[in-house]
Amino acid sequence: MGLFGGKLRQDRKMASGEPPRKFSSWTVANLSKFLRDRQVPVANARKDELVRNCIAADQLGLLPNPNIAGDNANCRRRKLTLDGGVIRLPDPDELKTGWEDSPASFPNLVQDSVERYLDEKNRAIDISTGGRESLRDGKSLYVSGHIGSVQYHGVGGNIPYCFMRSVCIRETSLREVPYKLWIIIHKEKQALVESFCTCPAGLRGTCKHVSALCHYIIAIAARGENTAVTEQRQTWNAPPKNLHPPEFMHNINIRKVQGNCVIENEERRPKRFKYDPRAPNDRGERSIYQLDMDGLRDATNGAAGILTYFPGVPDNQEPCMADLSVVLEEIVEHEPVACLPPTLTEMAKTASESSLLEECLKPLSQSEVQTVSNATQDQAESNLWFDYRAGRITASNLATVVKKVNPGTGELSQRNDSLIKTIMGYYPAVSSAAIDWGKYNESSAVKMFLKANRHSHKNMSTKKCGLVLCDTLPILAATPDAMVQCSCCGLRPLEVKNPYTYRGLSVNKFAEQPDSCLHITTDGQIKLKRDHPYYFQVQAQLLCTHADIGYFAVKTASPYSNFHCEEICIDTQLLNDAVDKVKRVFEAVIMPELIHGNLRKRMEANKTQEPLPPASTQEPLPPASTQEPLPPASTQEPLPPAAT
Repeated sequence: MGLFGGKLRQDRKMASGEPPRKFSSWTVANLSKFLRDRQVPVANARKDELVRNCIAADQLGLLPNPNIAGDNANCRRRKLTLDGGVIRLPDPDELKTGWEDSPASFPNLVQDSVERYLDEKNRAIDISTGGRESLRDGKSLYVSGHIGSVQYHGVGGNIPYCFMRSVCIRETSLREVPYKLWIIIHKEKQALVESFCTCPAGLRGTCKHVSALCHYIIAIAARGENTAVTEQRQTWNAPPKNLHPPEFMHNINIRKVQGNCVIENEERRPKRFKYDPRAPNDRGERSIYQLDMDGLRDATNGAAGILTYFPGVPDNQEPCMADLSVVLEEIVEHEPVACLPPTLTEMAKTASESSLLEECLKPLSQSEVQTVSNATQDQAESNLWFDYRAGRITASNLATVVKKVNPGTGELSQRNDSLIKTIMGYYPAVSSAAIDWGKYNESSAVKMFLKANRHSHKNMSTKKCGLVLCDTLPILAATPDAMVQCSCCGLRPLEVKNPYTYRGLSVNKFAEQPDSCLHITTDGQIKLKRDHPYYFQVQAQLLCTHADIGYFAVKTASPYSNFHCEEICIDTQLLNDAVDKVKRVFEAVIMPELIHGNLRKRMEANKTQEPLPPASTQEPLPPASTQEPLPPASTQEPLPPAAT
């Protein structure tokens, strides 16, 4: 209909003598405005492409949309209306004062919250990519220095949200006006809530420019630059912060991020001298006796010099097999494949009540332990990881289990619902700023550990690790953050911690805090507290991995003295006492839940017995201008500890 209408309109113009528009003489700004008024995407098109689009739009008879400005304004207002209309934030462009340039006030944004935001926004418009391309392209813009003039606005002391705004230089044209963008971050949850950009895709809030600003803020928080001014290093004689100063073309380097968007690793970049032109099957190291000498002899007619060391059978000695019936045989070597052992919940369904304890305590073979570890290397991203943890006492819960038995009387605590929910995996998946902070900084902490200890070990490296079941006590399991291997010490578990509450403190200051996992000894050394749950966690990892020594590391975001690592020796006395208590708690508390599931049934019954009141009886919300803001997250009931 639009095509025939446009044709009819063009015919009428020609019949009436109305001259066609001379788009070629228009400026780029006028061409772009002509297309935007008709809701035609402009993006970063050149003038010749804009002219072609304008001619096509004119021939189709596209009319300007008089409500386009109003639609954009309504979209901005919806982005600024949060919590179901309870809070209406002002427009950032109308805030003339209160903006701060110093990164000391920047929030501690982490990449996991940005990924969740992009995934939700994309799924709302039926895009299932999860925002991976936006994250990757945004990281490229950030590392190339396209983000500048980053500012923070706290909005108000009682408002749980803040603004972050910046400009982003266009990737294709540095001379054009940069894009302006802003994002809204929850102060307590440290999560991205809304965003806006002046680019063509900015109304959706999922463009690469928004991702670039998020990467900028994430990097500031990871380096600890959003701490107090007195805790930062001096910046005298610092170079100017000009965005892209004049430079020769051969000196300009545009960095591009490939694959998944994580902290860039310089060592993973492909090098030209590492290129191997051989087929993948031929790239492995082989001895000279494994080479195809017969094929080489046929290809060179026996002229290759190396064949003198491998004499073949002379032609006159080859037997004649024309009269023989040749039967071809092939010897196939079969290697047994280790199968996954059953989970504890599967055992509870098949075994009887009298034999369940014996089945659960039955030792495992090393091949079964290794198979489970290899299958669960994705940890929290793997369903098998949760399946094999269900019913098992993990290393992070060992201290809690030990404290359930009174050391004086030997009596078992009667309040065990929370412990059962944790061990059985009844709690829902928890996401918080502290958990996101630990995930984001875990890989960098492992790298710092290698850098600090590589000089004292031979061929030291780390590898991923899944759930490690204790072969002698299968009801116990551990998931180290990494397994450290070297030629001199063998395999050892590594546990790293990234404290969130005291992330801006140095290690010495962190050790002085009363609730810290570290303490300063009388001789001035920093050590892990022997009564802290982390000490029990490392001991359980040593028992599961059959190692005599493990490593414990702590990393903060302080600009100085921000890393501590120490060796933890196996404590046989503690483990002997802990193993007895683990067996007792499992038999008296966990095993009845595996068999009958009484607590799970009560939880399901409570969910069905709490219907929501009808909508007509609910109290209406007061106007947004008079309603009190939401309480801070610190006053809410804390969530249960997340599984490690």
